Amino acid sequence: MKYLKIFEAYSIEDYQKALNSIKDMVSKNKSSEDILAFINVYYSDSAKKLNELRIMLDRIERTYSNYKNYVFYHKKSRKVRKRGGGYEDEVTYDKKQFYMFNNHDKPILVNFLSIQKKIYNKNINEISDIGKNTVEFLINKLFEILEWINETGVSKKEISISKYDGDVLHPRKTDEDVLREIESLNDMDFENEVEEVSKIIRRCKIQIKNAINSE
Repeated sequence: MKYLKIFEAYSIEDYQKALNSIKDMVSKNKSSEDILAFINVYYSDSAKKLNELRIMLDRIERTYSNYKNYVFYHKKSRKVRKRGGGYEDEVTYDKKQFYMFNNHDKPILVNFLSIQKKIYNKNINEISDIGKNTVEFLINKLFEILEWINETGVSKKEISISKYDGDVLHPRKTDEDVLREIESLNDMDFENEVEEVSKIIRRCKIQIKNAINSE
C-alpha cells in the first residue's frame, strides 16, 4: 500500500519514464534490490535526497578520474621471442595511481568540491526518516580526503615531472625516488588515495541503496 503515494504526485510522462527504466533494468537482469531502490526513490522524499547523494558521488568520481596519473617503477627489460624468429626487448614495470594536476587546475577542483559540499549539506539535512549515520560518516571522510588531494595534487605533479630535470652535478631522479617523494606527502590513514576514494564511494553507494531499500 505504501506505493499508492506514487500515483498522487507524478504525471503520465513521469510514469512512462519510470516504467521504461524498470523495463530496461529487468532486461539487463538487474537485481530486485536495485529495482526496488529505484522505485523507492519515487515513493519517499528522503529516498530522493539519498539518490541525489548517489548522483553527487558519481559526479565526484567522474570529475576526479580526469586527474588520475600513473607513476611507474621497478622497470625491467627482458628478451622475448618474436613470432617471426629472433628476440626483442620487452619492458615490464609496476605502477601506482595518484591524483595530480597542474597549478591552474587546483582552483577548479576547490570550487567543484565546495559546490558538492553544499549539495551534500542541503540533502543530508532534509533526511529525517531513514538511517543516515553511516552515509554521513563515509561522505565526510571522502570530503576530508578530497580536500587533502586538492592541497597536494600540484606538489605530486611537480614531483612526477622533476625526474626529467638533472645535469652532471645533479643526476636525474629514479622512478623509485619519485614514488618515494610522492608517498612521503601522505600523512593520512590510508596507503593510496585513488584506491581509498574508490573504496569509500563504492561502500557509500551500497549504504545508500540499503537505506533506500529499508523504506
